[in-house]
Amino acid sequence: MTEHTLLFRSGVTSTTTSEILTTTTTTTTTTTTTTTTTTTTTTTTTTTTTTTTTTTTTITTTTTAVCVFSNQSQWNQNGTTVAGMSGVNGSSLSQLYNPVGLHLDTLNNIMYIADQNNYRVLKWPVGSSTGTIFAGNGMPSACDSANQFLSVAGVAKASSGNVYVSDNQCATVFQFPPNSNSTTNGTIELNDLGYPELIFLDPSTNDIYVTLSGDTRVLKAADNNQTSVIAAG
Repeated sequence: MTEHTLLFRSGVTSTTTSEILTTTTTTTTTTTTTTTTTTTTTTTTTTTTTTTTTTTTTITTTTTAVCVFSNQSQWNQNGTTVAGMSGVNGSSLSQLYNPVGLHLDTLNNIMYIADQNNYRVLKWPVGSSTGTIFAGNGMPSACDSANQFLSVAGVAKASSGNVYVSDNQCATVFQFPPNSNSTTNGTIELNDLGYPELIFLDPSTNDIYVTLSGDTRVLKAADNNQTSVIAAG
């Protein structure tokens, strides 16, 4: 099935509540100091031993606020179009044609959309009716170009600002610098992968996780590191 637009399903039909979760960690450290004093006179030797024990207790309390949904909650069945035109595909900057991968940059309120059948990645501000081309020049690749795609699939942005894009027909994951456009050449981050599909970035480490279509593995690679290891499978 071909999708022509991106939909977010948001909101619940029942009331939510906030709950505070508190975790307390207690650490106790005991230090023992022994002091020995020896006094010698002509006829007498006196030895005095003093032992001092110090106990330090550290209590760390972590408080987390979570949103609790009722077990009767239901998501709204009607989504809201946030990019593209419902039921209409096209190649203009207000249209999409089979969008696949999506990354939401919550810091800057920008979506990065892998627009597969238009051979490009769009940078789309949330709330806008149009996007701009971030990567790809809109022409299909023969897998020999650094600014063209044959089947763009996954997209993810690292905290470094680098954006990673997978092309499952060219078996490659590209890295694009911040503020790229249709003329920017990407660099090969990983290749000879089979059919790389979706990409996830661990925000704490910038490690890249790539799913492989038609395979049994998930691969992991570090940001700016052109080697990968098997993370699962």
